[in-house]
Amino acid sequence: MNIATTTLGVLGIGLCLASCSARAQPRAETLTRRYAVQDADTLYVKNINGAITVTGYDGDEVMLSVTITREADNDAARQEAATLTLGEYQKGNKLVFYMDAPFIEFDPEHPEWGMQMDNWGKGYEVKFSYEIQVPHHLSVSVSTVQHGEVTVRGVHGGVLAANVNDDVRLADLHGPAVRAITVNGDIESEHKQALQGDSEYRTINGTIDVSYPQGTKARMTFDTFNGQFFTDFDYTPAPVQVVKSHEHDTEYRMAGLSGIQVGQGGPTLSFHNFNGDTYIRKK
Repeated sequence: MNIATTTLGVLGIGLCLASCSARAQPRAETLTRRYAVQDADTLYVKNINGAITVTGYDGDEVMLSVTITREADNDAARQEAATLTLGEYQKGNKLVFYMDAPFIEFDPEHPEWGMQMDNWGKGYEVKFSYEIQVPHHLSVSVSTVQHGEVTVRGVHGGVLAANVNDDVRLADLHGPAVRAITVNGDIESEHKQALQGDSEYRTINGTIDVSYPQGTKARMTFDTFNGQFFTDFDYTPAPVQVVKSHEHDTEYRMAGLSGIQVGQGGPTLSFHNFNGDTYIRKK
């Protein structure tokens, strides 16, 4: 691993919310790293505060730039904020970046298990803002919670992109399958080739806007509470799915999603939207 670390020093930011008027000026540092990876590797980024941008490029290394910004109300808070550092793990087919601190429980060998945090963030805030370049072939699994969008573009592997309080934006994707999930935000996803695997798009408060190339073949299912579903693909109504069930002494029940069929065959693409519209566009 070739490691280069750059400290940008103190950034003076004159604007501050009223609730943090006593907070000292933020301190920011930017770390850069380079990692050799193999064809079957997956990049994982587990973030809490801050944006994530991943871009595919014609290279054979992962190039990381992460800016860590810390601001605190007092010396005790400043000391705890300083313990939040960049966690790095590379083993087997996994390259994992995460927030690391004594009060965060996270197993980088199993990044899909999530994080447990013990009462962190009293009197301070720490943001990790990621800019990452990856070889096109890598698969990507990235997530954050707040203070920034999740953006993935130019990736040819599988993609999982998750957020909670902001948008998920995916562009120029060539991969076999995708999962895009947020709660309070929009989802935009542009696919350069037809998906080969089952995929999912899910938000609670936002718009889903997805585009696929002409010739796409897929079963598309959707559900919403306050919203509508729009598409310019030619389609036929998909038959209602019946699934086996043992609830309420019944043997079978109807699946809860409406659906359409575009072309013949193909994967199932699921769209879940509670308070917003869903647009499926033909490129």
